[in-house]
Amino acid sequence: MNKSENIDQIATALVAAQSKLAGVKMNAVNPFLKNKYADLGAIIEAAREPLHDNGLSISQLPGSDNGSISLTTILMHKSGQWLESTIAMPIGDEKGRSLAQSAGAIITYLRRYSYAAIIGAYADEDADGNNGASAGDDKKKAAPVVWSGRKDLIAHAVKEIPYLSGESANAIKA
Repeated sequence: MNKSENIDQIATALVAAQSKLAGVKMNAVNPFLKNKYADLGAIIEAAREPLHDNGLSISQLPGSDNGSISLTTILMHKSGQWLESTIAMPIGDEKGRSLAQSAGAIITYLRRYSYAAIIGAYADEDADGNNGASAGDDKKKAAPVVWSGRKDLIAHAVKEIPYLSGESANAIKA
């Protein structure tokens, strides 16, 4: 992470924006895993007004280096203060996709997670707090979602992302 010399004004604005940021509605379904998620548009829409009202904006800049796609996400404040974070994922051959399609999918994926992370947004299945429970339900807990996708991407993420270590890394590797 990089930042401007001072971050007092951007930090204050981010606190105010986060106090108005509700859970992002899960509005899409993964066609392969059949799980719900909040797509990039839902995250941007949920954050648009709280960010604007507090003088904040986000810019996301894709790049590439040594077979990886990178994305730099910059949170900016009207004072000129800023926070910046960059993440990268390797691009590989995927059956049925061109290299450009794979790169586009990676960029969208990185944008979605980076945008939410830099502002502290979260996806909420049922933003009204009921979690879909009816009066007769006995506080059912959803089973944890375990992603065991491409082990090479997981290993790369654990190695390349400094804050992804320890318990977080072990949970992802599981």
